[in-house]
Amino acid sequence: MKALLITLTSAVLLLGHAHAADKAKVAVVISTLNNPWFVVLGDSAKARAVELGYDATVFDSQNDTAKEASHFENIIAGGYKAILFNPTDANGSIANVRKAKAAGIPVFCIDREINATNAATSQMLSDNYSGCVALGQHFVKVVGKEGKYAELLGIVGDNNTWHR
Repeated sequence: MKALLITLTSAVLLLGHAHAADKAKVAVVISTLNNPWFVVLGDSAKARAVELGYDATVFDSQNDTAKEASHFENIIAGGYKAILFNPTDANGSIANVRKAKAAGIPVFCIDREINATNAATSQMLSDNYSGCVALGQHFVKVVGKEGKYAELLGIVGDNNTWHR
C-alpha cells in the first residue's frame, strides 16, 4: 500500500498542486471495480489526488474496452487535466491513451501496462511475476508436494495474466 501511495503521489505531483479557485480535474480510470484490489487502487488514487487539491472522479471500465473508450471520450470533452489509468487491455487500450495524449492530457498507467512505449507519460507497474513466484512457494510450503493445484486467473488482454 505504501508503494502504491508513493507511485500515485509521483504521478499527481508531475501535474503540480491545484489551486482552490481553479481546481483541476483528474480522472481515475479503473479496469474493473468488481475486484477488491482495483477498488483499493481507485480509491487510493482518488484520495491522494483530492489530498493534493484536485477534483478526482473514478471511472469503472468493467473490463470492457468499449466502456473504457467512452470514458476517455468523456474525459477529453470534460476538460480533465490528467488521467491515472489502469488499462483493460494491453493492446486495446493504446488508442485511448494516444487520443488523450493528442488532446494534451497526460496519462499515467498504474498497475497494468499498455504495449506501447511512446503513448503514456509514465507506466508504473506491479511485478506480478515475482509476486506469483512467492505465492507459489508459499502454497507448496503450506500444502506440501501433494495436493491439488491452484490456478491464477486474469483477463487475456492483461499482460499481468501472462506474467502470473
